Amino acid sequence: MPGREEAELEALERREGQLWILAIIMITVLAAGLLLTAWPMLRSGQADRTQKAFLGLVVLTLLFNAYLIERQGKIKKLRRRLIESEARNLAVILQASKTVLASLPGEEQFNDRLAMDLRRATAAGQPISVVAFKIEMPANAPEEVKSEAWGQAAELLIRDLKEGEALYHRAEGVFCMLHLGCPRDAAEHAAASLGETIATDERLMKLSARIRIRVTTYPDDTQSLHEMEQLAVRGLVV
Repeated sequence: MPGREEAELEALERREGQLWILAIIMITVLAAGLLLTAWPMLRSGQADRTQKAFLGLVVLTLLFNAYLIERQGKIKKLRRRLIESEARNLAVILQASKTVLASLPGEEQFNDRLAMDLRRATAAGQPISVVAFKIEMPANAPEEVKSEAWGQAAELLIRDLKEGEALYHRAEGVFCMLHLGCPRDAAEHAAASLGETIATDERLMKLSARIRIRVTTYPDDTQSLHEMEQLAVRGLVV
């Protein structure tokens, strides 16, 4: 568990412990007040039933306080176990996200594939579209949270890949898809659909992730490989 979260948990447990102690003290004080109020009558021995009732009240108060202390201890242990279990689950998710990101081809592979596909598109007179996604995170988000968001987004994008297609991890939080023979309208429609899937993903929403999309098509937007490489991710990689 990160140090900050550990400190916050300890502070919360201290405040909760103070409330429990205050409740026990108040119960004890009220019971003691009743006992002191009836003490003269209890000492006189004139009311046997009243004496037994107040003695029972004292015993009941002690037992109730002991019960509160025991319950508070169990609740504290249970909370600790739940938090530790959540931390383990988050560690598994984070490791899975890192594994997904590490398995994706990177910038060099993207440039090589783009050059090859662009030559094919030129020779065949076909269009080629590059769809780039950037998953933006708050500036103060921890690196673990960023990795989790990028990994989750990559998993969502991979699900939509067709046979022979690949998802490229172009830069931190930036992913690209190549669509050979895909005109701009079709690429924009596919990009919008994927963008909606990512934008409405519950896990990414909890992580405060936002998405930006850029579609670049040959020959509508560019005639050269170098310009295609630049346009595909320009404004996304910063």
